[in-house]
Amino acid sequence: MYWKLKLKAILHDPPYKAVSIKEHEKKAQELFDKVLRTTFTPDELNRVIIADKLSSAQSRIIVKPQLQNEKDFNKDSQVNYNESYFIDIFSERKELIQTPDEVKVQDLFNRLGGLFPPSSDEEAKFIFLFLWRFYPEIFP
Repeated sequence: MYWKLKLKAILHDPPYKAVSIKEHEKKAQELFDKVLRTTFTPDELNRVIIADKLSSAQSRIIVKPQLQNEKDFNKDSQVNYNESYFIDIFSERKELIQTPDEVKVQDLFNRLGGLFPPSSDEEAKFIFLFLWRFYPEIFP
């Protein structure tokens, strides 16, 4: 099974991406490197990108940016999180955005990374299954 690749896909974005859009790819890589040390081929990384595109179509955070002019909107625009919601596309239920504390996330990933020898398949499988099961509860 492709546990390392699945782990890379689930960690493609850090759980605090909403407050760190500019650096989210760098921060996601830092978290991944804490738990697994491995490299991927360009084809494998392309699979992660495809998985990200498919999953992002299923869940979106709707934001109300603070703009002077609507033409000014870009990924660096300021966002008012008090007026932003996560909207479930199936139930249409709105929830305020919650972002976990970055220090607590870093601590969890440091602990997970110390459980197994770096780059082991067992480590990748355990961490993937742990995050897949508990990610929503740990990082609402």
